[in-house]
Amino acid sequence: MRQFALFAVLLVSGICLASQLPPDIAAYIDSNESYSATDFEANGANYSLVSVSGEYVMLAQLGENPKVITDRAEIGAILASYASANYPTRESAYPSSAEIGILNSYAKNFEQSRGKEATCKLFTGIDRFPCETKQECQTSCFYTPMCADAQTGNPGFTELVLDFSLKTRELDSLVSEMSAGIARLSAGDSAVVSTLASLASASGSAQQTSNSISGNRLFDPQDTFCYPIGYDSDSLSSIRLLSSSLLSRVNLASNPQATASSIYSETVWRQALTDRKEMCAKAESDSGQMLGELSSMFVSNFTELVPRISNLMALRSSILASCSARNFEDANASIEDFKLHEAGARSFVNNLSAEYSNLVSLYVEVSSKLEKIPADRLPEVRESMKLVERELAMVRSLEDILTLRAVLEENKVRVAGYGSGSPGIMLLLLLAAAAALGLLYFAFRKRRKRY
Repeated sequence: MRQFALFAVLLVSGICLASQLPPDIAAYIDSNESYSATDFEANGANYSLVSVSGEYVMLAQLGENPKVITDRAEIGAILASYASANYPTRESAYPSSAEIGILNSYAKNFEQSRGKEATCKLFTGIDRFPCETKQECQTSCFYTPMCADAQTGNPGFTELVLDFSLKTRELDSLVSEMSAGIARLSAGDSAVVSTLASLASASGSAQQTSNSISGNRLFDPQDTFCYPIGYDSDSLSSIRLLSSSLLSRVNLASNPQATASSIYSETVWRQALTDRKEMCAKAESDSGQMLGELSSMFVSNFTELVPRISNLMALRSSILASCSARNFEDANASIEDFKLHEAGARSFVNNLSAEYSNLVSLYVEVSSKLEKIPADRLPEVRESMKLVERELAMVRSLEDILTLRAVLEENKVRVAGYGSGSPGIMLLLLLAAAAALGLLYFAFRKRRKRY
């Protein structure tokens, strides 16, 4: 129903829904925005005048190479040509009787949807007694048995009644303002611009007020003190959209250059917004890829690296949150922080990887030399190398790497000194091997306790 109503509004006001804008142009429209486009020909070229919520925001050239017009003078020249061809006089852009009839129809639809307000006023007594202060509302409720029962032992109930009373009075005023505006348009009042602006503003305010009333706990389905009203919000949205569209049309016909300035400013803002959204999209993709690469590395679960990755994940979450809230300054700051910390983490990863690679190379070197020595020789070194081989796959910190390196260096010396023939040197090497084995045992016993 709402889509049909919206189509009717746009059709009668001379605006067609664009089936699909070219990608380079659609990039200027936010994903949560609804837009319409008026296609026309001017100066031998095809153009599209794009509106969001009834206001002109962009002028685009169509064809093989579609583009958004970003030059202020060019926008003005094209709009002047369009206005002179379609609205030779200011009055020719005024709302037609059909358009005024649609506005009136939507206003009546909304007024009819307010029917259940009367029932709630009856239940609270404010249909018979004044309720503009808390004291007055307590009195009106006291003389209404249903309300008096609900008020007893229910702190805050009177405030709900007061809020309902004041908000419905506010809504009465806004509905009267809309009705008076439509009546002035029907009578041919010359103050069309101010009347249409008033209609757009009043319908928007009425929607906010009616939403506030619907959120009052008097209408909470669990309490069911008052029946939900079911305001016709679609009709209010249609009034706001049509009156805004008509206002834009009249302003364009009256002063194409002023409209061009407004479109130019909006285009500049949207261009900057598009650039920032692209920045956010790239940051989201790049940061996700970088984290994926870091997390997939063997050293990613090292003690020294875990907090660095956690920090990067927090920064990425901050980037996504700031971009979602369109807080681009904070997003940019988080992006720069992420780049800085990512560079530090990657450098640390490279260093750890190099240390670990060197450790493995040292292990291979010592093992290779040990294989050339008779199997019944250097039993302490062989036992130590078995422990090293097992612990290589369990390394979780730079401390672990340095501990294993110290053991392997001791074993390397022991293997290199095999067969030197000096009893003194042999004794020292034997003691060194035993010390290395002891160092390895106690170091990794300590590490396992830590993990």
